[in-house]
Amino acid sequence: MEKRDTYTYEFRVGRRVVHRGITNNPERREREHRENFPTGRLVVIGRAKTRAGAERWERQQTRTIGYH
Repeated sequence: MEKRDTYTYEFRVGRRVVHRGITNNPERREREHRENFPTGRLVVIGRAKTRAGAERWERQQTRTIGYH
């Protein structure tokens, strides 16, 4: 059974979503995004998933809203 250690997230500046992605370390990823968006915050979406499940979510986000 695969570990559920990957999180899906949105990075927001105010009410605007500037990035969606996956990570196994939300705190580190938030620090990285804050290099470009100092006032932003990372919001974890749902519970931890398997890596494959998180990648499926990420592909679906790209198809659904045309996000790159």
